[in-house]
Amino acid sequence: MWGHEVAGIALAPFPEDDPISPLSERPEDNCQADAVPADEADMTDVDNPLFWPAKDNTVRGNVVSDSGATDLGLFADPGEGNCFADNEYTSSNPENIDEAAPCGGTENFEADYATLASLLLVDRPEPPSYKDVELPDPGPQTNMPDAEKAPAEPADNIVIDVDIEAIALPDRPDDAASVSSTSAADASDGAESSSSTDPESDGAADRTVGAGASSTTRGNAAAGAGSSTTEAQSTTTASAE
Repeated sequence: MWGHEVAGIALAPFPEDDPISPLSERPEDNCQADAVPADEADMTDVDNPLFWPAKDNTVRGNVVSDSGATDLGLFADPGEGNCFADNEYTSSNPENIDEAAPCGGTENFEADYATLASLLLVDRPEPPSYKDVELPDPGPQTNMPDAEKAPAEPADNIVIDVDIEAIALPDRPDDAASVSSTSAADASDGAESSSSTDPESDGAADRTVGAGASSTTRGNAAAGAGSSTTEAQSTTTASAE
């Protein structure tokens, strides 16, 4: 994974606009209950947007480089179940992230929310509206039988057998683009950035990222502009984008 404008892999709070309830305990696995709005009295002191903390994420065996602000980032408080191990990277926040937030070891870091805030406040161009983008005509599509009355089928108890060890890390293309860390650091308006590390690892690029709940994503190296994200309150296993 290389050339991301902000961070290669970062664990950070997930913002929810116009929340309907305060932060709650983690739901049970395969929870299918409807979200029920809280009473008005319970919403008096709830922030908008509401930030769901990143919890229970493992970032292991990744090869990350040429990120704008930091290759690996952990913007969550200690004790939230997040850990890093066997990653190859140049910069991280906190420093020496595999040692600061080890898997199975003692955490030793403070969350750098000042840097996170500065990165979020950087002016960025507005994305094009989906209403204005010209897309090719997909042609006639087959409808679901009895779509209006068909009962919902929850996507639970799905088992995908993936041989992680058989997934090899491809070579980085010679013409792969990179992002200058200087430009992203300047955009952070003077906030502290991550520092260099040199971990001794040869990970096979499985990626675990998340915000708001545990999330596991494994796959090959990837390139792009932006930082890694996941959906809140979900556990996902899939190939890297």
